[in-house]
Amino acid sequence: MTANVNREQGVARRALLKGAAGAGAMAVIGRPAFAQTAQYTLKWANNIPATHPSTIRVKEAADAIRKET
Repeated sequence: MTANVNREQGVARRALLKGAAGAGAMAVIGRPAFAQTAQYTLKWANNIPATHPSTIRVKEAADAIRKET
């Protein structure tokens, strides 16, 4: 009978530990995310003339990104 009681306590202990781990994980995952400042700055460069269509489009994209962020 003692072995049976220990086995039941072991199952209860495991269930408690699983529940605590799950609650901890949910507390971390369930946190609301707040706006943060950028951690890095992106830079872009090339050796194509400033009048080239791809350079013009990249500048337009950068301006659009800058406007929305």
